Amino acid sequence: MDEHRESVLLMNDFPCYGKVALNAMGPVLSAMGFELYRLPTALLSNTLNYRHVAAFDTTEYMRQALAAWQAQGVSFHGVCTGYLHTPRQAGIIENMLRQRLPSFVMVDPVMADNGAFYSGLSEATAQAMRTLAAYASVITPNVTEAALLTGQAELLRGPLSDADVRALLDGLLALGAKAAVVTGCFLAQENMHYVYGCSADGPVFRFAYRHSAVRRFGTGDTFSAVLAGCLMRGHSLEKSASASLRFLNRAFEQAQSQPSCEDGFALESLLGELP
Repeated sequence: MDEHRESVLLMNDFPCYGKVALNAMGPVLSAMGFELYRLPTALLSNTLNYRHVAAFDTTEYMRQALAAWQAQGVSFHGVCTGYLHTPRQAGIIENMLRQRLPSFVMVDPVMADNGAFYSGLSEATAQAMRTLAAYASVITPNVTEAALLTGQAELLRGPLSDADVRALLDGLLALGAKAAVVTGCFLAQENMHYVYGCSADGPVFRFAYRHSAVRRFGTGDTFSAVLAGCLMRGHSLEKSASASLRFLNRAFEQAQSQPSCEDGFALESLLGELP
């Protein structure tokens, strides 16, 4: 282990194919200079948007791995959490954070999209994510996840306004997160997609982006990884969100000539462009 590099613990699912979850976040943060410890919350045959998913629960392995690292004296500068296979895993993570809170904690509440929970997940997952939000330096839901976490399910059904998204940010900060970034915010009145963000002691900001017809899995994981890396380097939330969006825009530009694909982005050719 390199004592001169900041250690970051990544907790997310590990799909058996594609550049999503740990397969997307790992290369990005490694290229940004961080030493990574990967802790899968589940092994999945494929992503959760399919009706049929084979899953291996790694909850017991999580306990054993964390105990092994603790026995070796490993400490983490940052912790990034993603998909939780069971609500019980939130208790394991919370116990670790309560014992020794790292300098940086990102909670990416991977649980829903397009107005509904992913297959096999439910309100129990949302409650587990709310528990972790209290420890978050930043929480990074998409707009569906933000509505479910903050109990504003009415926003899942109708067009969003600027005031609606600001209410989502207020609700996320009320959970205890020090900052929040919400992705995938489509404002019908403006016919524009935005990423919104704010910290507890700062103003709301937003960045517009052009929605791509090219479908690539791992978009949220890649955005969160760049955001986490920038924040751990000491950049402001607004600057970090802007850098993350620029990197994703570049990734989508590169993917325009390719068909929609669940394999994610060709990250290897883009790592040199990371901030």
